[in-house]
Amino acid sequence: MQAIMMDHCSVFREQQGLEKARDNVLELQQRFMDCGLSVRERHYNMELMEAIECEHLLNLAAVTIESALFRKESRGAHYREDYPQRDDHNFLCHTLAFGKRRA
Repeated sequence: MQAIMMDHCSVFREQQGLEKARDNVLELQQRFMDCGLSVRERHYNMELMEAIECEHLLNLAAVTIESALFRKESRGAHYREDYPQRDDHNFLCHTLAFGKRRA
């Protein structure tokens, strides 16, 4: 996943690369849902901790990519090669993201 984000969603971004990164992250999220844990201990379960951290990283990557796709401008550490100018009229705001909670 690190290579996906570094190659397509680092400071210099463009639509096609962001869409490719989104597809890759969605595939990884699907694969993650099929994973299981082999250790069932409740205390000091490092396998569980690593799984939780992996899920959080996948979710954060998805939010970063969707936010970058939405913001069709360049500003600060977000430089869209296909939108090189700032657009204060449409994007002088913060980007908020809310996830769906699983039951």
